[in-house]
Amino acid sequence: MHLTDLDLRAMNAVTWSLSYEMFFYLFLPLLLAVTGLRRFSRQGRVLFFLGVLTAGLLISPLLAHPRVRLVGFLLGIILFELVERFRSRTSSFASFAVLGVYGCALGLVYVFQRLGVVPDELVATLVAVAAGVASFLFCGFGFHGGGLLSRILSWSPLRWLGNMSYSFYLIHPLAIGVVKQSAHRFAGPGEHPLLFVALLPAAVAASWCAASLLFIAVEKPLSIQVSRKAPKASLQVVAGDSIVRS
Repeated sequence: MHLTDLDLRAMNAVTWSLSYEMFFYLFLPLLLAVTGLRRFSRQGRVLFFLGVLTAGLLISPLLAHPRVRLVGFLLGIILFELVERFRSRTSSFASFAVLGVYGCALGLVYVFQRLGVVPDELVATLVAVAAGVASFLFCGFGFHGGGLLSRILSWSPLRWLGNMSYSFYLIHPLAIGVVKQSAHRFAGPGEHPLLFVALLPAAVAASWCAASLLFIAVEKPLSIQVSRKAPKASLQVVAGDSIVRS
């Protein structure tokens, strides 16, 4: 049974990914154990997951609920394996090209979902491909490329937002809803079209503030703290080597 079969409205529509994450975290260790992927070469693992991804995309139009959004998880695995390929691609041209591809992908998603130019059974698959490929390139060049895009994403306010992105993801629909309901007290739907533009920064600010409170109160205190202490032995070796050179 699917959620839509129950005629229920989700309180937070973006939390669809939580069930996907749970499936991914439970299923992937079983897949590694059964296939022995850890013993594969890097190229072998990339080809394996490309094969799974391609098979899933080809089968998805035939299924009522294809769960094709799992493509993003497979592309994340492939990105992890190919991360070294991005570290030598540091040109500004590549960064602008990736931003262009990302913008085009957003346009394609709108066309596929809103304009009815493709059969309904292909919409979910094509949206997943456009969004997945664009996100793959954006994350590869943005997080590991070292070029202009990486420098932009290293801006301190964006890094602060990135650190609490999970809290932002969970709370932003509620914050946007509060802004929306507050606006309805002053204007009805469609009365002032420019009001929508003015509400965008207000919605972002409200979401940021709510996410900050949630992060400080819940996420950060309950997060697993990973110790990053340097091994004493390595410190002694470095110190001894510097003494010898002096």
